[in-house]
Amino acid sequence: MSDRRERLRRAQIELRPEELDRVLQGDFPLATPADPLADFLVQLEIATVEETPLYEVPNGSVDLVRPPVRHGPWPAGSCAAVLARWHRAGWLGLYLPDHPAQWDIAPADWCDRLVDGDTLTAPDAEELLAHPERWRLRHADGHVAPYQTEAGRTASWEQWRDEVRDLARRLPLD
Repeated sequence: MSDRRERLRRAQIELRPEELDRVLQGDFPLATPADPLADFLVQLEIATVEETPLYEVPNGSVDLVRPPVRHGPWPAGSCAAVLARWHRAGWLGLYLPDHPAQWDIAPADWCDRLVDGDTLTAPDAEELLAHPERWRLRHADGHVAPYQTEAGRTASWEQWRDEVRDLARRLPLD
């Protein structure tokens, strides 16, 4: 582990339960990242690695460390533009994870065209990424998740960022 990473790990002290309650209630000050553009791209990388459902991606997240750090939210269109560029580069695919039947998720028209039972075809993925307004909780479109393709796993994160940096600079992030 690098010295810098170790210092950061030690500096990020977990919140006490009462502080966590205050964060969840919205009355605990949240820090914001120093570089919103870099944070946006890193968080989209994390969403891809963690295979976060599309409906969750624009919401961002909160790191529950001291001080808590708020990532996002971002416009869904901005998220979609970056994810679509990575998809066109061949580094990202989209798939529909299994979900419990009781979730009662409305099917999408592409459901009968899935490859290997769960992966969207390239045209269906491009279409879904072009329409982030469809990323809704109660619809299959929203439950689709990005994943790293084999080519994406071999490309460095620096390549991922370089691929979208100019595009991302032109996107609204708030």
